[in-house]
Amino acid sequence: MSQTATVSASRCPQCNLPVPPGQRFCAACGTSLAGVLRPTPPPLPPAPPVPPQMTGRTHRSWLALVAGLALPGAGQAYNGKVFRGFLVAVVATLLALWATWHGAVSVIPGGIALGWQLLMAGLAWMSARAIAGGGGRFGKGGLLWVILQFWLVANFAVLLLIGLTLRGVLQ
Repeated sequence: MSQTATVSASRCPQCNLPVPPGQRFCAACGTSLAGVLRPTPPPLPPAPPVPPQMTGRTHRSWLALVAGLALPGAGQAYNGKVFRGFLVAVVATLLALWATWHGAVSVIPGGIALGWQLLMAGLAWMSARAIAGGGGRFGKGGLLWVILQFWLVANFAVLLLIGLTLRGVLQ
């Protein structure tokens, strides 16, 4: 097979104009095309459309830190991790009860409870920074969830105190 007969869309090497298949000479400049035709590269496919940048609701990392320091698990609730916030609150409440059980003079249980609170507030702050860096909050979370977290922790504490009172632990 000769190259001039098989190439469907070629260009002249001299003037770069399209040459119909089967031509031996360029019609525009007269250059011999015997054995020198090169196929025209296929056109590039169109670039895919750029999706619009999705942005969620504004998310402030400092608010997650303040909420986490003020109330155990509130920082996680602000970030939309409601169940994790509840678990943090339960553990913090149990640690606080353990600290008070050993008396106000016991430093180790109180230090563990405070360390847990600070650690969880810091993790809530780091998670909030990642959410804010990712375009904002797209699902649940926000100040309403912090208020619900407060209500949940208050109810849990009341039920715990009622249970300890009924068992005779508290008077």
